[in-house]
Amino acid sequence: MLNGELKGELTGEVRLTVDGRTTGADADRGSPWLLLPAALWAVGLLVAALSVPVYDSEVSHPGGSVSRASATLVEVNGMKVLIPVGVPLVVVGLVAAALRHRRRRGKEGAGVLAWASAGLLGLLALVGVLTVGFFVLPVAVVVMVVCASA
Repeated sequence: MLNGELKGELTGEVRLTVDGRTTGADADRGSPWLLLPAALWAVGLLVAALSVPVYDSEVSHPGGSVSRASATLVEVNGMKVLIPVGVPLVVVGLVAAALRHRRRRGKEGAGVLAWASAGLLGLLALVGVLTVGFFVLPVAVVVMVVCASA
């Protein structure tokens, strides 16, 4: 069944309903595209954990010489640190998939999976704010904005 309706003479918004799916001027918002820079930031977190020296140490030797060394997050904490650092990228992927799934089904809003993932990422950012959480916070904010505008 094809049904076109004109809603709101002031806005001029046209909504088209086809088999229970509604499309219109606001149906394909640009906010899911915000997930791309969030994904790039999350990939950057993984690369930084592997390559950016964040720990510095100095060792004093007898005779007054001092040797300095630096190490990355992975070198100090092991590969297991990539799990919490990789969570933002996983959440961006989950939210993108959930939004795409809901859009294809003609459902509005972000859905429970997207919101739960965004909330857990926000919680991770707050819990780890003194370590990596500060760097996870931008991804969490963007994911929440995308969920709110879906």
